[in-house]
Amino acid sequence: MKRFGFLLCGLVCGLALVAGAASANAGMIFATNFDNTFDRTLNPLYVGSGVLSFDEMLADGTYLLSSLTNLAFSFTVGGETFTLADLSASTASLGLTVYQSGTDFYFDGPVAPTSFFFAAFEFTNSNGAMIGFEPNDVGNIPPCNMYRAFTPTDMFLGTYGVNASVPEPGTLTLCAFGGLGCVVAAWRRRRATAG
Repeated sequence: MKRFGFLLCGLVCGLALVAGAASANAGMIFATNFDNTFDRTLNPLYVGSGVLSFDEMLADGTYLLSSLTNLAFSFTVGGETFTLADLSASTASLGLTVYQSGTDFYFDGPVAPTSFFFAAFEFTNSNGAMIGFEPNDVGNIPPCNMYRAFTPTDMFLGTYGVNASVPEPGTLTLCAFGGLGCVVAAWRRRRATAG
């Protein structure tokens, strides 16, 4: 019985920690990968990765990038890193489209007037490397999740997106509740056979 008490206490504490982490992380975080296939589907081998995050929790739809609170952006492609500080071309109507029940995104907007790549969103870092994200008028077939990048040593054309294999905090909370339910059911069975 003492062992069961420790197990139950551990599960309840773990559940509280997971639920606390989920609520403290209010907002969206997109762990993003980049491939080198220009076909709108994300496939390994990946040539880059990064993170896009902001404070809001958004339903599927398109939102002005300028309306997002605490927007953070850091992508590395071909060994070159790009952040919001490297923004070299954009348009005021640049949007972020959230789709697949909030698990993926792409940048959406017209061609930025000063864009080298004819992109909606473009960056040039201190090494002279450039990356541009496809505007919504290229092919007009959502998702518009393609990019072009030039580094001092290479060129990349491909697709970017979220690898959906990482469980969301809500999924972890659901698993913890399921585990707690199993423990309670086992305890009740044991108590019924002992009594």
